[in-house]
Amino acid sequence: MLARMPKPALIPDPRQIPVIGTGVGLPRIDPAQLDPSALRRCLSGPSSWQPETLGDGRVLPGRSSRPAAVLIGLIEREQGLTVLLTRRTEQLRDHAGQVSFPGGRSDPGDRDAVATALREAR
Repeated sequence: MLARMPKPALIPDPRQIPVIGTGVGLPRIDPAQLDPSALRRCLSGPSSWQPETLGDGRVLPGRSSRPAAVLIGLIEREQGLTVLLTRRTEQLRDHAGQVSFPGGRSDPGDRDAVATALREAR
């Protein structure tokens, strides 16, 4: 008999999720690893990252999943690379007001995930 895993607790406000770590105290990344071609190689394969929290596990009635894509915008500045983030508008039905990577749902005219991410970021 398989043991049933308990459902994750609902997360009505993602700001309540504890910050597990920020990277403070970790060694600096070798600048050669931050070169655009090195980053492309690193990000092109499958991810070994696992989320710190699995979300609330809810399936909303009458809603199905849809393809989506995000853009991880890396901006080269004098002090080093920075990451482009957006704050979602408060009027959205889902994830209102959250800080996120630019992106969203795919449209029928999007040729692939890259096109979706670029359109959404624009």
